[in-house]
Amino acid sequence: MNNVLNIKILSGIPASGKSTWAKDYVYNNRNTVRINRDDLRKSIFNDFITDGNENFINNAKLSLIKTSLEFDKNIILDDTHCYKDYLIFLIDYIRNNAKQLNKNIKIIIVDFDVNVNVCVKRNFKRKGKLDKNIIYHMYKTKNEINYNSLDIDEYIKMSDSGL
Repeated sequence: MNNVLNIKILSGIPASGKSTWAKDYVYNNRNTVRINRDDLRKSIFNDFITDGNENFINNAKLSLIKTSLEFDKNIILDDTHCYKDYLIFLIDYIRNNAKQLNKNIKIIIVDFDVNVNVCVKRNFKRKGKLDKNIIYHMYKTKNEINYNSLDIDEYIKMSDSGL
């Protein structure tokens, strides 16, 4: 096995600072790739959303994860990751691919724990803002995740002061 590849899965509601943090991290850590569904959607489909397009984006994300492992890249996944079932699937997918590729990995959850009202205010200032009810819903589902029950190697909690 090679060096340990760090896989950072960021978890946080929209406008919690995930992508800003991830872009800065990748800039300062050159062997790290950032994979983001929103950026893939914008690049491939010019932000046009259909069920078929979303399935394509899901598959593209998974393919990029596997390719990044093959090329010995550290990975940051900076989607919201606010749903437990998807996190379980994603972690299993990463572990299975790493095992098949004989890669030594460390999966780290970086939890962006930011006040929901702060995120709603930040979102309001964004181009392409989301309906605030979506943010409140994601906040609720994210808070239902017990990160200790996931098959991860490390958990890091970020707060507003940590951004």
